[in-house]
Amino acid sequence: MACVNSYLQDSRLRYIVQERKAISQILQADPERVFFQPVQKGNVPHSRFLELLEQGHYHERINILHFCGHADTDHLRIESESLETVVPMSELSKWIGRLPKLQAVFLSGCATPRLLEMLLRWDIPAILVTQTFEKNMRAIELAKTFYYYLAQGCTLVEAYRFTSTRFEEFMAVEVGYDMDTDQLAWDGKDSAVLPWGLYYFAHNFDKLSHRQQRRPLLPFPNNDSDSKDVRTRRRRKLLRYVAFTLILGLIAAGLTFLLDGQQQFSQLIRF
Repeated sequence: MACVNSYLQDSRLRYIVQERKAISQILQADPERVFFQPVQKGNVPHSRFLELLEQGHYHERINILHFCGHADTDHLRIESESLETVVPMSELSKWIGRLPKLQAVFLSGCATPRLLEMLLRWDIPAILVTQTFEKNMRAIELAKTFYYYLAQGCTLVEAYRFTSTRFEEFMAVEVGYDMDTDQLAWDGKDSAVLPWGLYYFAHNFDKLSHRQQRRPLLPFPNNDSDSKDVRTRRRRKLLRYVAFTLILGLIAAGLTFLLDGQQQFSQLIRF
């Protein structure tokens, strides 16, 4: 799960943290029935986030990527140590497309037709979309419902069907491909807002019926990496504090020497 928010004025989405925590709690609700292990990006630089996708623990086991938050036409705004980092969608889609076990990408709020098409061209079996310009509670409830059924051991198709009975606007959208023009097509492609739904190619439909098996939890390195980042920031602060202290000490010593020198010079003149 990655938080894609913005620190620009009037662009901050209020419900992102709530959504991320709710999904994490749902997937971990029953330790005896763990089908998915949630991993949150946390506040790490976007370059570090992309590196985590390539690490062994992540790379071989990621089944679903969940993005919630902001996107513009051709880039995402991902939270980072510098508050906000712009990441081109073309760069992000390449990293995502190299994940060998990836079954789905959930775009909650940050969906755009360009990002959707990029991910589809990497032949990811399912792209789930709930595009909103202002994050609303209905989109969060839909995501929570979908992940609740996944946490019960449902397949992607089953989780979609159960979710769509409660959220009628959440449709199954089959995507077509024209080899002659190299164009993708789907119902609602030219709409101002992407229709909410599960987007897929017909040849990938069987992959959506793959049932997850319970697996032992792994000590994913995200917490370690986050703590390393914290330790690095602490060391930097300590070094800045030491340097500042040394500078103050040198200034104080210089002033003392200067004042002593002036006093001795005055005494010499009076003598």
